[in-house]
Amino acid sequence: MARPSLSIVIPTRNRPALARVAVESVLDGMPKDVEVVVADNSDTPTAIPNDPRVTVLPSPPRMITMTENWERALAATRGEWLTFMSDKHRIVPRLYLRVLELALAARTRLATFERASIYQDIAPDAITADALWQSPGRLQMPATPATWSTRKTADTLAEWYRVIRGAKSRPQIYRGIVHRSVVDAAMQRTGFFFFGTCPDYASGLQSMAEVDEYVSTNLPAMLVQIPTKDITAWSPAQSLDKGGKLGTERMREVGAASFAKHSLPITVTSSILETLLEFRSLRPDVGARLAVDWDRYAWLASNETENATYMSSTERLRSHALIARATQSDGLAPGPLVTLARVIVSRRHPGLSAAYRRFMGMLGSDREAHDKAVRDFHAVDSLQAARRELERVFAEPRRAVS
Repeated sequence: MARPSLSIVIPTRNRPALARVAVESVLDGMPKDVEVVVADNSDTPTAIPNDPRVTVLPSPPRMITMTENWERALAATRGEWLTFMSDKHRIVPRLYLRVLELALAARTRLATFERASIYQDIAPDAITADALWQSPGRLQMPATPATWSTRKTADTLAEWYRVIRGAKSRPQIYRGIVHRSVVDAAMQRTGFFFFGTCPDYASGLQSMAEVDEYVSTNLPAMLVQIPTKDITAWSPAQSLDKGGKLGTERMREVGAASFAKHSLPITVTSSILETLLEFRSLRPDVGARLAVDWDRYAWLASNETENATYMSSTERLRSHALIARATQSDGLAPGPLVTLARVIVSRRHPGLSAAYRRFMGMLGSDREAHDKAVRDFHAVDSLQAARRELERVFAEPRRAVS
């Protein structure tokens, strides 16, 4: 049997309507030799469209971790190029294939793209595949013009360890295209491709360790579908920040024991840091050059802890203690401890809010960059209309001037 040119992997858990639409979005408009692998980690089997291009890995007897689910899905793929997508992601076919063309033209084995979002207002008990396709919504897309460039992986890796949360243009398999040879090389070194609490981040680290350059473009080759007004029901990071049900469920799925390995509190920033630290251990040949900005970690994680309404006072105290311990793992560093103390004092005593304002300023640069990088919302009639609009607006990217 001939090898497919593309393998699109869709891990899913307990969201049957979204999973069905994700598969349909790939089958609609992609090449005939595309392969779709659905890794079902649901409590009950998910009904997936019957198509010879689709392989469904059935639900295991018990829920497995996200990393385990992604690894078994990867093992089932045969394509020359690979992408993973969530069950709430929708392929934008022409833009996805254009990203692949850019990678081939630049002779790189790795490319990353942006994602647009469609926000709908479907009643939670009315979420069906038809409703997801046909309901109107608000489309938000990256800012134009459409551009692309090549980037050095060494620069992106160093930036990632400095910024931790909010780093841009990371070539993760969740928002990019990776050549099979890159995955194979990483697995020969470590024995696996995914690891840690953030397997999508792990894929970016593994991939960048194997190549010198990659293509980065703002083409929205993927569309994130948010069916209801409650974003925390669909975003694990926002749900975890607020102690929501989805965030709690995601911690079960990724395996909370991963946090314990590096003695980290259960926060979004810590989940990212855990993956970064694990990579340094797995690949000392690359990781030895990567320095964590512990002061920034202290600011981010301690503010998350103070914001965590789901934590008791005792749990917050323990979380801060774990943050303090983590910041000293590369050697004695009093700066992050001072930072941590200032956050706690300023957040609990409104009159001493300078530290909190500084924290918001640190995040402000990320938010300002995000605001400049997206266009305003505008109305679309349906999911299909949103995909057509993206393909119209981002028809031909130009090379960015460095």
